[in-house]
Amino acid sequence: MSAVKSVPPNQPIAKKSWGEATKAYLDPRVIIMLFLGFSAGIPILLIFSSLSLWLREAGIDRSVVTMFSWAALGYSFKFIWAPLIDALPVPFLTKWLGRRRSWMVVSQLLIVLAIFLMARVNPVSEDVLVYMAGAAVLLGFSSATQDIVIDAYRIELAPPSMQSILSSIYVSGYRIGMIVAGAGALYLADYFGSNETFYSYEAWRNTYYIMAGVMTLGVLTTFASYEPTAETLQSKKQKGNLKVFLIYSALLLIPGLLFGVIYLINILINTVFDSTVALIPLIIMPAIKFYFLALVACAPLLLLYFIINQPKIINKAPLVAETREDYVRLVALFVFSVIAFIAAYILMGQVLPEFEGAFSSFFVETLHLLVSLGAAMAAGYALVQVGLVKKEVAMATWIEPVLDFFPTLWQKSPAAISLDWSIPYLRYRRRRDLQRLLSRHGL
Repeated sequence: MSAVKSVPPNQPIAKKSWGEATKAYLDPRVIIMLFLGFSAGIPILLIFSSLSLWLREAGIDRSVVTMFSWAALGYSFKFIWAPLIDALPVPFLTKWLGRRRSWMVVSQLLIVLAIFLMARVNPVSEDVLVYMAGAAVLLGFSSATQDIVIDAYRIELAPPSMQSILSSIYVSGYRIGMIVAGAGALYLADYFGSNETFYSYEAWRNTYYIMAGVMTLGVLTTFASYEPTAETLQSKKQKGNLKVFLIYSALLLIPGLLFGVIYLINILINTVFDSTVALIPLIIMPAIKFYFLALVACAPLLLLYFIINQPKIINKAPLVAETREDYVRLVALFVFSVIAFIAAYILMGQVLPEFEGAFSSFFVETLHLLVSLGAAMAAGYALVQVGLVKKEVAMATWIEPVLDFFPTLWQKSPAAISLDWSIPYLRYRRRRDLQRLLSRHGL
C-alpha cells in the first residue's frame, strides 16, 4: 500500500460572531491563564534589567553586571529537565494538588524564596555578590521550571480549538508581569529613594520584597484552579473556589483596566496638546491606590482559604516512573549529568585558547558549549548502560518525547513527508481554482 494518502477536501470553517469571540475570553480558563502568565512574567526582568540597574547604582563594575545575565541560562536549557519535571511526582503535593499544580506550587515558592534571598544581599560589598549570584541562579532555574509546567498545564487545560486564545492571553499576562517587574520595580526603587545620584540599598530591598509579595498572585491562582487530568471528588469545593477567584479577578482587573485606559488617554492628551489636564482628579488618587493595595493585601488571606478548601482529587495521568526508587535514580542521573557538564565546561575553559576577534570568540564559545553538552550526554548514556536507570524509563523520559516531537522523520516515508509539507500549498491552489471557476460563471 502506498504511503501517500489522499488529502480530503477542505471543510468549511464556521465563522464566529464578535459576541461569541468576546464570550470566549470570559471563560474561567482564560482568566486562570492570564494570572499564570502574569506570574511567569515577573521573574525574568528581576534577573535582567531591574537587577542590572540595581547593581549599576550600587557601583558594581559593568563586567560583573554582565556576568549576572548567565543566571537566566536556565531559560535556554529548560528543555533538558522538562522531561524530568513531566515524569516525577512531588512527594505529598502530587496526591493533594495533582501532577501539574504540584510542580507549579514548588516552582512559585522557589521564585518567592529566590527573590527574598536577593533582597537580603547588599551588593555594595563585593564579597557577598556570590550569594546574590546563587539566588539569581535559583530564580532563573525556578522561573524556567514554572514556564515548563504552565505550558504543560495550558495544553491539558483546554481542547486545541481554545489553545490560540489561551496562548494569546498567557502572553498578555506575561507582558503585564514584565512591565510590573521592569518599569514597576524602577518606579518603586525611585519612590523609596534610590536613583543614579544616590544609592539606597533599603529602597531596592523593599522593591524586591514587594515583587516577592506580588508573586503571591501566582500561588493564589494555582490553588484556585484545578487539575485538568484529575477526577474531582468534591466538585462543589472546586466550583466555589473558582467562583471566589473570578470575583476577586473582576474586582482587580475591571477597575485596573479602566484606570489604565483613562491614565493612558490622559498622557496622550497632555503630550499632544502640551497641557497638564488631569482626567483623574488628584484628590481621589490616594483612594485608588488604597483600593488596589487592599486587594493585593487580601491575596494571602484568600490563598489561605483556597489551601484549606482544596477539593479531593484522583490523579488519572500516568507517570513514567512507577516506584520511589525509579524517581531517585532519575534525579541522580540528572544530577550526575549536570556535574559532568560543569566539569567539562571548566576543563575546556582552561584548554581552549582565547581570541580577540568577535567571530573567533563566538566559534570557540560555541565549541566550548557543545563539547560540555556532549560530555553531559555521554555521562548520562554511560550511567544508563551501567544500570543506574532502567533503559525503558530513560527512553520514556528523554528520548520518546523527542521522537514524538518529530514523528514524520521516523514514522513516515519521504513521499508522505513531502506530501505533508505541501498541504498548505495544495489548499491554497484548491482555493484559487475554486475562485477562478466561480468568476468564470459570474458568481
